[in-house]
Amino acid sequence: MKSIFFICRIFSFCFFIVFIFSSCTSDLILKDGEHVPKYVTIYVTGYDTTGHLILEDGSHHSADPFTAYPGQKIRWKISGITHFVIDNITEKSVNTLPDKVFNKKPHPVPFFSKSWKGTLKDVTGLQGIASANDSSSHFINYIYKIVWHKHGQHTFDPRIQIKLP
Repeated sequence: MKSIFFICRIFSFCFFIVFIFSSCTSDLILKDGEHVPKYVTIYVTGYDTTGHLILEDGSHHSADPFTAYPGQKIRWKISGITHFVIDNITEKSVNTLPDKVFNKKPHPVPFFSKSWKGTLKDVTGLQGIASANDSSSHFINYIYKIVWHKHGQHTFDPRIQIKLP
């Protein structure tokens, strides 16, 4: 009898370990089986005098527009610019609910970080928005506003294209 309980404990422990490791994956798996990164960083690498920001992804490609997927966690990180501060990241359009594509409004990362972060809603939270945004319901164009300052306050309006399965 003791051996049966011992085997059940080992099996339960192994199942628990496999569950933990599978939930810690760094990829999101889409409906079609495609793997996309769970965490995405958009680097703010420069600016010009008109208020235009230079946004890049991890591969140093332009991130305006940036393609994202439901459930991804996006981080805007200031890279290589001194005395540069992001004051706010909000939705540009004022005729709809603010930040309707995010679970929570994008916010600064705590503890003296020069980064902001936000998590996109999952597919079910974005379906209604997609039908109002695109007749084919395959993507959502989300135009947002970055309010920033360095030698005065400026705004920049980049775009995220959220692909739906």
